[in-house]
Amino acid sequence: MLVDCLVVLMRRSVRYLLVAQRHLLSKKFALNEEWNSRHRALSELGIEGGYEWITAVQKKFISAGLASAVDVDAAVCIAEELDQLDDVLKIVYKLRHIEITGRMLPSTEYALIRLLLKHHKTDILLAILADPINYGIFLNEHSACLVIDNFLEADKITGNSLRWTELSVEQRVFEELPSLDYIVGTESNIKNVDDEHEMIFKFPYLKNEYNDMHFDLTDPDQLIGKNLLWFSNCVPLNEKEAGNIRLIGSVFFGNYILAKQLLETTNIFSSVAAICQSKLQQITIKTDDVRKLQTIVDKVERNTDEKLSDMIIKHLRTVQNAEEKNLMEIQRNIFLNWRQNRADLIKAQVETFDLKLRLKETCEERQKLRDRWEMLNFFENRLKWEDTAAVKAEFLKAEEGKRKMAERLSESAHIVDHDPSLALYRLHEHIGKTLPILVARKYTMADLNSRLQGACFDLDNVLLTVRSMKKAAASFENIQEMLRDCIHYKQQLNCSDK
Repeated sequence: MLVDCLVVLMRRSVRYLLVAQRHLLSKKFALNEEWNSRHRALSELGIEGGYEWITAVQKKFISAGLASAVDVDAAVCIAEELDQLDDVLKIVYKLRHIEITGRMLPSTEYALIRLLLKHHKTDILLAILADPINYGIFLNEHSACLVIDNFLEADKITGNSLRWTELSVEQRVFEELPSLDYIVGTESNIKNVDDEHEMIFKFPYLKNEYNDMHFDLTDPDQLIGKNLLWFSNCVPLNEKEAGNIRLIGSVFFGNYILAKQLLETTNIFSSVAAICQSKLQQITIKTDDVRKLQTIVDKVERNTDEKLSDMIIKHLRTVQNAEEKNLMEIQRNIFLNWRQNRADLIKAQVETFDLKLRLKETCEERQKLRDRWEMLNFFENRLKWEDTAAVKAEFLKAEEGKRKMAERLSESAHIVDHDPSLALYRLHEHIGKTLPILVARKYTMADLNSRLQGACFDLDNVLLTVRSMKKAAASFENIQEMLRDCIHYKQQLNCSDK
């Protein structure tokens, strides 16, 4: 999906360029038909009704606390109306603040950018692009062309410059088409960035003020100057055109030594000299380098026929068709990949949901079988349940005793801390109640002890008697044996007499 890319060509006289609007990119570059085909693809997946689906995704966040990345992607891609924009932004914000935020799809970012551009909400677009922590929206090459074109058409040059600076840091400046588009856009008026809502973080370990002249740049003139210096090295222009762009960049960036060298070695266009002269006149505190540079610029011959912007446009026309076709083909393939990936993710999500339902049904069936088994084996397990109940009752009894003891100790400690006399009275009262019982228990224990001693004496006598009886039993056995022998001898004698 590629869009109309219109450029406002800024030409400055003295301080600013004259403004002339031209169509730089072809209408075929938009690929609106390919982008609109996403609705048909979503319908094939069973996702229809933009308002209904967005509401369903919101309910998922409210009830379950999260929604899948593909659900959010479908909600953002299906949105078309202006009144859906707030809901879509809330959904993206919520997705950014849950655990699965890393699964946000690139098509979600692209669709949100297209929706904002469609309704000309460039202020909201700049806000979310400047807040990657809470939204996580980033431009790709194609969406960057759309944003640049929209800013140029709406005369939002400040936002265009700052946002393309971010893209430069992300190493996307080497695409020739958006780079040339940007060179035209940066030659316009610079407005101060509203820093009313800017948050400042203080880090104690950063002791000294430091500026790396890259990520720490905040001055709009320096941002534009550094980008123009980069583009003069990256964009394939001839040396004369690149030198003029480099001169403008060095003047805006504040590198006056480089600007002086370029003025001495490069054939400067009159339009470039006017831009540099206007910028140098704005400097309040002028150093020797600035004065020398201003003197050299004033001496440059002015040729009104030489226009740097026309040369850039001419170069853009030579590479436009090839670059457009290349980027269009890349974006078509990206659309196809997004569609296939979305279908695979939705299919996997449905399968996961079915598996969760089956797992839940299996767990419920397993619990029913376990309950039935316990019911059928109730009598066999009765002793186990009774023992468990007895142990539980004993445990509860011990816990109750512990609780009562803790209450008594707590009450006693409270009394001792707050009313020692009452504690002493309670102690005397307790001693008076328990002392008679202790005395009676003492006499009872003495009586039981004496009885136990008597029983032990009787038991000793019985044991002595038993031992004596055992000894007598052995003597009786000997006598019995002797009597048997006598009877035997008597019988033998009787037999011999006969």
